[in-house]
Amino acid sequence: MILHSALLLAALATTGTTERLANHLEKISATEHVPVIVVMSDRIPAQELQRRMENLERRDRATAAKAELQNYARESQRRLDTLIAELEESGQILFQQRLWSVNSMRLTATKSAIEQIAELPRVDRIRWDPILLPEELQDIEPPTAFSVAEAPFGTSFESAVIPPEIEIASVPNGRIQTTALFGPADGLLHLAMGRNSTGPRVQLNADLHIDLSRAATATLRFEAQTFGDGGAQQGLYVSFDGATFSQAFAFPANSPYQSYNFDIAQFATSQGASLNSDVRLDFRWGAFDKLPRSGITLDNIRVDATFAPAGPVESNIAGLQADQLWALGIDGRGTLILNIDSGVANDHPDLKDQIWCNPGEIPGNGIDDEGNGFIDDTWGWNFAENNNNPYDGGHGTNVAGILIGNGSQSGTSTGMAPRATMAVARITSEGSALAAYQYAIDIGADVITSSHSFKWPFKPDYHLFRQASEASLAAGIIHANSLGNNGSQTFSFPIPFNIAAPALCPGPWKHPLQTEGGLGAVLGCAAIILGTDSIDPTSGIGPSGWEDINNYSSPWPHAQDSSFWDYPYDAGASPGLLKPDVSAYTHVTTTNGNSGYLNLFGGTSAATPHLGGAMCLLIDANERALPRQISQALQETAEDLGPVGKDPRYGAGKIQVFDAAKRLIGLATGIPLAGTIGSPSVVEVSGPQGRPYITVAGLKQKIVPTTLGFDVEVGGPYFFTFGTHTGYSTPTIIPVEIPNDPSFIGFELFIQVVTDDTLGSTGEWLISPLERMSW
Repeated sequence: MILHSALLLAALATTGTTERLANHLEKISATEHVPVIVVMSDRIPAQELQRRMENLERRDRATAAKAELQNYARESQRRLDTLIAELEESGQILFQQRLWSVNSMRLTATKSAIEQIAELPRVDRIRWDPILLPEELQDIEPPTAFSVAEAPFGTSFESAVIPPEIEIASVPNGRIQTTALFGPADGLLHLAMGRNSTGPRVQLNADLHIDLSRAATATLRFEAQTFGDGGAQQGLYVSFDGATFSQAFAFPANSPYQSYNFDIAQFATSQGASLNSDVRLDFRWGAFDKLPRSGITLDNIRVDATFAPAGPVESNIAGLQADQLWALGIDGRGTLILNIDSGVANDHPDLKDQIWCNPGEIPGNGIDDEGNGFIDDTWGWNFAENNNNPYDGGHGTNVAGILIGNGSQSGTSTGMAPRATMAVARITSEGSALAAYQYAIDIGADVITSSHSFKWPFKPDYHLFRQASEASLAAGIIHANSLGNNGSQTFSFPIPFNIAAPALCPGPWKHPLQTEGGLGAVLGCAAIILGTDSIDPTSGIGPSGWEDINNYSSPWPHAQDSSFWDYPYDAGASPGLLKPDVSAYTHVTTTNGNSGYLNLFGGTSAATPHLGGAMCLLIDANERALPRQISQALQETAEDLGPVGKDPRYGAGKIQVFDAAKRLIGLATGIPLAGTIGSPSVVEVSGPQGRPYITVAGLKQKIVPTTLGFDVEVGGPYFFTFGTHTGYSTPTIIPVEIPNDPSFIGFELFIQVVTDDTLGSTGEWLISPLERMSW
C-alpha cells in the first residue's frame, strides 16, 4: 500500500520524522530503497545504567552494558522486528542493523515500508540517513591553493600545469603561465612571468613550498631567462618562517638562459635559521612591460637534499610529553583504540604492526565466528559499504599516524601511542557513525577516537549522539572527538552549536567550574598551532548548550527529550557545557597512503588523535584508570594557554600527558562514588607493585602541605593509612562503613593516595586525583 504523498507526509509527521526525509520520499519511485534510522521512543536512563556498571571491573563493563542494552532494545523493538521480517520477505527492506546502544534501527527501505513502520507504537522518529561528503564529515582545514613538496623535487612544466607545490601570487595585469613562447630551455614548455599590458610595475611571485625538515643539506637548481632591465625585487627570495623573505641573489638584466645553483642549507645558516617543513623559495619579478620586453621565464627547477638520520620523535609528540612516558616503558601497549574515520591503510609500514587482529575471527572463512553480526571483521568494519574492508589511504590514515605511527619505515615516531593496538571503522553517515560507536563496545575497545563530526547546518540528531556517548561511558570507554573547524564562522555555525556532534556531548568528569548535569564519554579537542601554541582560528568555539533547540532553530525536526536540557546556554545567560576540553597540535607530519607521509595535516582532525593517543598512554600507565579519572588527570595537568581556567577556545589547555600519567600511576578509586548509608562502600588503591603508599582521607577539600615536600588536597579532620602497592591486577581494598543513620545523609569523604616512587621510574612522590565520595 502506498499513500498519496500528502497523506504520507502527514503520517510521517505524526512520528516526528524529519521534513528532509519526507521531501526526499516525494522525489523517488515506489521501488527505490532509502537509508533511514528508526528511533524508538524509550531508552534506559543513562544514570541508572552507568550506576549499575560502576561496581564492575573496567574491562568487564562493556560486556555487561552490551547485554543490558541489547536486551532492552530487543524488547522495545519486538513489533518492529516482526514487521521488518515481513517487509524483508517482500523485498521492501534490503538491509537492517540494530543500533542497540541507542535503541534504534538502521534500515534501507522503500516508501511503503517506511510508512508502515511509522505507524508502529513506540517509534518516535524516522530520519533519512544519506551518505555525506567527506568535507561535511572530516575536520581538516580547507585546502590551501598549494601543497608542500618533498625533496627530491623537480619540474620542467611539460605537463602544461603549474605544480600545486608552487604558490602563485600576482596583481591585476600580471600573468604567470606555462607556455611554449619565449624559448623554453628544454622540452616544449616553461613558466613565464610578465604583464598582460604595459603600465606601472607589477609584482609577480612564484613560491615553491618544500619540506626540508629532515634534510642535512639542500640545493636548488634551475634555469632562467630574463627580459628587461632587471632592478629591485627581481631575484630569488627565501623564507624559513613563512613571513620574512630575504633576498638570496638578484636576477641579471636581459640575460639568456643560464643555470643557477643555490645552497639552501648554507643560506639558512647565514640567516640564523634552520631547514624546516615548509621552506619557501620565492621566484620574484617586478615587470613594467609585457614579455618579451620585460619578464622572466623559468625551466627545469629541481631541489635535491641529503637527509640526516631521523630524529626519535616529531616535535608535536614531544611537545605533549609522550616521549617522556615512552622512556618509562609506557607507550600504549595493551590498549585497544577504535579509529572511526574514512578507513586506514593497514599495510602502511608505520601502522601495520599495530593494527588489531580480532581474536574471535578465523580470517577468510566467510563465517561470523564470534556471532557479533560481522563476518570476518578481522581488523575492523566498513560501516559505509557493510563489508569487512575499511581500507583507505587518506584522511583516516593521516589520523592513524598521529595515533600509532611507530617509525618502522621513517625512523621517526609520528604517533602518540606507538605500541597501542588500533581497530578501524569506516563511516560516511550518522547511522554508520552510531553503528561504529556501538562496535567499540562490541569489541571491548578502551578508547574511541574520531576526526569526523556532524555540524549544525545539517541538523544532526544531537539526542542520538548524546545517547551513544552515555552508552560508551557505561561500557567503560573514553572517546576523543574533533570539534569541527568553524570557529571563524559563528554566524552559520552559532554558539552554542559551533562545536559539532559528538564533541559537544558531556565528558566523564565534571570540571569544578561546571554546573550540574549528566555525564558522557566524549572529550572534545581544540587545535593549537605547532611552534606558537596559539589557537588555530578555525578551531571550534564553546560552550555547547543542552536545552530546547527550538530556541535556536524552530521547528526542530523531531520532538525532544527534556531530560537532555541539563546544560542550558540560554543565549549566554547561562554557562552551558564547558567545551572544548583540552588542546593539541595541528599542522603536523603524519602517515599518508600505503607508504608515504603528509606534512602539515591540519584542523581539529589533526589535534584529536593526539588526545586519543594520550588516553591510550594513560590506560597503559594504570590499567585500572576509569574514564572520569583519565579526563580529570588530563584537564588538571593541562598547560593553561588562554584565559585562566577552562575557557571556550583552549579548554583546560595543552595536553601534558606525562604530568597526567603521574596523577594516575598510583590511584584511589571510590566504589561507588555516590553510596547509600548502611550499604558497603570501598576505596580501591592501585599502583606499581612494591611501592609504598599513603592514603589520605578527610572531610574537606583543602590544600595541606606535608613535611615530605608535597601538598595533598584533603583537609581535616583527616587520617592516614599506610601500605605497599600489590600491583594493578590485585589492588588493595579499604572498606568504608557509613552507619545506617539518617544524620549521615549528605556525608562526604575526600580521598587521595600518595605513592612513593622516589626510587621508581619517575623518581617522584605521585599524588592521585582527588576522589569525592558521598552518601
